[in-house]
Amino acid sequence: MNTATVAPSKASRITWAVIATAVAGISIYLLWWLAIPRTHACEGIIPAPAGCTSTNRFGIAAIWTAIIVAAYVGVLASLAARVRLWVRLLLTALLVGSAVWAYYSTLNATPLGFGA
Repeated sequence: MNTATVAPSKASRITWAVIATAVAGISIYLLWWLAIPRTHACEGIIPAPAGCTSTNRFGIAAIWTAIIVAAYVGVLASLAARVRLWVRLLLTALLVGSAVWAYYSTLNATPLGFGA
């Protein structure tokens, strides 16, 4: 029997689920922390501090939230199914990569995150 296709143990599934939940939760929190306006004075620097930019951060944060949730569901689905380890690692890397890209994309307020 190839051990790479055996379903992970319960402790392993819990560990993967906790890591995926932490990555998704922290990234979504940071996205909306950047997108929602604050009630303080804003400095005139680029990129603008959190909550001090035009309204286009809200739409980008919403799109990236949906992408992160989809990647998160993919990781959790890979824990429930019998998939190879490399598939689970690929889905987790996709989750982490999309979380990092989403933060910088929302920070710079452009759809691809290449700057304003």
